[in-house]
Amino acid sequence: MKVMVEIFALNICESISRNNIECLIHLINKERADRVLSYRRTEDIYRSLLGELVIRYAVFLKSRCSNKVIKISNKGKPNLLYPKDIHFNISHSRDWVLGGIAEAPIGIDIEFNEWNRNYEKIAERFFTETEQKYVFSSKSIACKVSRFYKIWTLKESYLKADGRGLLLPMTSFSIIPYQKDITIKTDNPIKNCRFYSCRLEGNYSIAVCSINDEINKHIELLTIKRIQDTLLKNN
Repeated sequence: MKVMVEIFALNICESISRNNIECLIHLINKERADRVLSYRRTEDIYRSLLGELVIRYAVFLKSRCSNKVIKISNKGKPNLLYPKDIHFNISHSRDWVLGGIAEAPIGIDIEFNEWNRNYEKIAERFFTETEQKYVFSSKSIACKVSRFYKIWTLKESYLKADGRGLLLPMTSFSIIPYQKDITIKTDNPIKNCRFYSCRLEGNYSIAVCSINDEINKHIELLTIKRIQDTLLKNN
């Protein structure tokens, strides 16, 4: 049986309109809850809380261990302390929270495609010459914006999978997105990874980077009710 990266998506608008923090916060441990509740903006509390609940749901599906024994670190980059040997990553943008799990390091990113963003200057600063050529070679503005976010999310997913974050310069690697399989050109130690890029309803770009595991290209769309019912039943 192949080991796969599994991806889950939750619409925040649906979640916020039908639920509240008090109904959900008890589904995570107190230490994590205190950290989540320390955020000033309600939107940030929801995104952080729902991101963890997506991961807890995914971990349960993979391990079948009860929610109360799932332990996520509260220091530095979030990682799973128990059960072991499961890696995860979370990303959110506007209306969506995205979560992914695997048995090896992964990175995921979701970005709403904003047309008024100064993508040209950002690309000139953070993209390699090859990536810039891919973005700017199209005459269509819509295509340029789409290509920009495709490269941006793929690069972000690689940074997250690598684990060094901004300590790794974005120009130290180049994404090659126009072949059958998306590849990377770099002198960095992590180079034999897998990528997946797609669009999500509402003008969002999604990218996944896996160090070892194959990527399940089916994204499971969740509802807060399904997550809540599952975790409560297996708490």
